This record gives sequence, structure tokens and C-alpha cells, in this order.
Amino acid sequence: MAFRHALLLCLMLPLGSLGAAAAGLTEIGKIDIPGAPVTAFGTLYLDQKAGRAYLADKDNKSMDIIDTRRDRYVGRIGGLVGIRQSGETTGPNGFLTTGNEGWIGDGDSTIKIVDLKSGKILDSISTGGAKRIGELSYDPKHRVVLAANPNDKPGFVTLISARAGHKIIARIALPDATDSIERSAYHAATGRFYVNMPELGGVKNRGGLAVIEPSGKLARVIPLDSCNPHGIAQSGNRLYLGCGSRDDLPVGSMGVVDVKQGKLIANVPGLGGSGQWALNPRTGLIYAASGNKGSNMLNIIDYKAMKLVDKIQASAGSHSITVSAANDHVYFPTVTKGGPCGGCVLVYAPAP
Repeated sequence: MAFRHALLLCLMLPLGSLGAAAAGLTEIGKIDIPGAPVTAFGTLYLDQKAGRAYLADKDNKSMDIIDTRRDRYVGRIGGLVGIRQSGETTGPNGFLTTGNEGWIGDGDSTIKIVDLKSGKILDSISTGGAKRIGELSYDPKHRVVLAANPNDKPGFVTLISARAGHKIIARIALPDATDSIERSAYHAATGRFYVNMPELGGVKNRGGLAVIEPSGKLARVIPLDSCNPHGIAQSGNRLYLGCGSRDDLPVGSMGVVDVKQGKLIANVPGLGGSGQWALNPRTGLIYAASGNKGSNMLNIIDYKAMKLVDKIQASAGSHSITVSAANDHVYFPTVTKGGPCGGCVLVYAPAP
């Protein structure tokens, strides 16, 4: 996935090196990833009920499995395409679980469905594209998975039943998503999927949020002025969006969308970036893997006050993150080049 970078607009605070304590977080360990050195990865997904995190490891053509109750690597799911000549056909990328099954967005426009107990691939579903499947999201009420093909022209999303047979429900083209399709989320109260479109209709300073019914209907697109959305997190009726950089405004912001009103209600400079976001309702914080020009950051955001609490300097390529609801640990994978290890997952905990 191509990630844009942004400069923070807010005053830069003194930054420590990786491993330094920050207000709200302190590093407590590193989880090494065996095999080939990790130079590229996709999403980091945490199955909160099972206490297992899954890292889309492109170098080892696998989903690496981490036990978040003991904070250790425990194995991997193989059989994926790995790194290819073009990043647009490289995988794995997105991942999620639907009970006992894992769904993997791979680089050949297929979703590999895996039995999580055995690690065996049960099914391979083509979405009909020529390039990679990126991010995934899940509606547990209707048991529907949404998969994005961000690099096909035009980009599109596919809705697939998570029931036996894995029937394709609909394929929805998003021709106005003129610069890829990013992360998505299912919002239970509205019963809809929300899909980030970093650029809407070729206008560089305007993004969009596609609103999609589980039945396969594109309900509407919410315009996002001065926000090119990448990361996404939710609390109540609000979606928090990590808005990436633009050529004319190289500063990330946090966009806030009220799903009941169906519009952008706030856009806070200095809090955005082009990576994955993870929200912890217990601490009231969003942990944002935020790509910035010249450096990557782990931003810690009080999402109710809509302000930056602190930030930790990160190595290049650190664009994925998740947080455990059981122990509040934050998991932040790194790559070999410029990182603190040969490719590992940094573990943070709330500072005492």
C-alpha cells in the first residue's frame, strides 16, 4: 500500500528514541519475527476475544500470529503471494476474523479463508480484479465482509457472505475514488460500512467517505473538505479519520465525522497521518501510526478532547498498530531497515 506522509502543524515537542517512555505509554518489550527479515507488512489485526494478533508479513508470505496474553510470537499462516515486482500485486494486506475463520486480502485479487485452528486455507475467493486486495471490514450482524481493491481502475469494493459457501453479494465500483481506497469500518448503530476515499473526483484537497449498505447498495458519499482519509477509528456516533498529507498542505489532520448527521464536524490540524489507527475506550486514547514527511510517529490522541497527548518517534515503515482491550498493551510493528531490530513488534503499556 502506498502511504503518503505529512508534517505535523503543531509545535514539535522534544522526541526520544525508540524505547523511550512517553506520557501515556512506555515500551515494555519486543516480539521478534523469525524467518526472512521483515521489510514490508500490511495490517496488524487483533482478535480481542481470542487474544491473538495477526501481522500481514509480505517477506515471509504469511500472517504472523502473536499471543497478546503472553506477548510472544506463536506461529504463522502460510501460502500467500508475498513480495512481487509491483507493490500493487503484493500480499498479504488486510485481515480479519469471523469466528473460527480468518480472511486474508492477498496480492492476486483473492481472499484466502483460513481455518484458524489448523491454519489451513479452506477457500480462495476472487473478487475479479487484476491487483491486490487491501483492507477488509466485517458486519457481524448480517455476516458480511467488505473487501477493497484499491489499485484496480476504477477501484471497487466487494461484499461477500461469511456464511457457508461464501457467496459474493455485490461488487461496487468507486470511480470517484481517484487516489486509491483506504481503510473501512462497519458501524453497528447505523448498520453500514464506511470506506475511506483519500481523493474524491480528482480534487487533491478533498476526500470522501463512501457509505455502503450490507445488501450491496452505495447509499451516499460524504465529502471531506481538506481531509484525505486513511486511518479510521470509531466511538459512539463518531468516526475519527487520519487525514494524510497533500501537495498543497503537507500536514496531516484528524477529521471527525458524525454518522447520524452524515457530515464532517471537525478537522483538527496536526493529529493525522497515513497509517492505521487503534482506539482504546478505557484509556480514552487513539494510538495513531502516523506517516509524516521525513519521519514516522506514534501519535497518542485524546479523542474526546481532540488533542495530541504525546508522540513517540518511530522508524520508517511503521504504519500499522493495534491495542489490546484486555491488558491495554499497544503493538507497533517495525521493519528491518532503520528499525530497532530485524523486524519485530514493539510492545507498549500505559505508563505508571
